[in-house]
Formats: sequence, C-alpha cells, structure tokens
Amino acid sequence: MTGAGALLAAVLSVASAPRTIPQGGVAEIRIASDAPLPELVLVDGDRRVPLERDASGRKFSGLVGVDLDAKTGLHDFVVEAPDGAARLA
Repeated sequence: MTGAGALLAAVLSVASAPRTIPQGGVAEIRIASDAPLPELVLVDGDRRVPLERDASGRKFSGLVGVDLDAKTGLHDFVVEAPDGAARLA
C-alpha cells in the first residue's frame, strides 16, 4: 500500500529532541512508522520540511525551528505523505 492509504494504515510515533522547543530554538524531529512509507514532509504553515528517510522507509528525521515571532504555547505540525496528511500535536 502506498500514498494516502499507506499513511492512513500506518501508525506513526513522533519524538523531538529537545522535547519542548522554545521560540528561536531548533529541534530534531524523529518519526517512526510501523509500515514503510515513500516520503514524509513536516508542514508548519507555509514552511515545508522534507524529512530524511532511512533505507527501510520506516524511520524519518529532520530539523525544525520555531520562529522568534511565533505565537507562544502549543503548536501543531502536519505530516504529509505524497497523497495524504495526518495531524500531529
């Protein structure tokens, strides 16, 4: 299964280091999938951050920064596969 069906069928686990990202800070985002995926993109408003995929297609990572002008508090990101999206908090 590929595309939107694969993302809907996949269970994603997300971790960041550090766990909380202060304004002006940068964190490494790691996503693990229980099913292989062709690619994932982390979306924050107008910013799109392609995530690096390992050879298995089950682990992805990338860096994300929080703008100094960003609103404080919890912030949602979206993870997109080629044909679908899943919302992450």
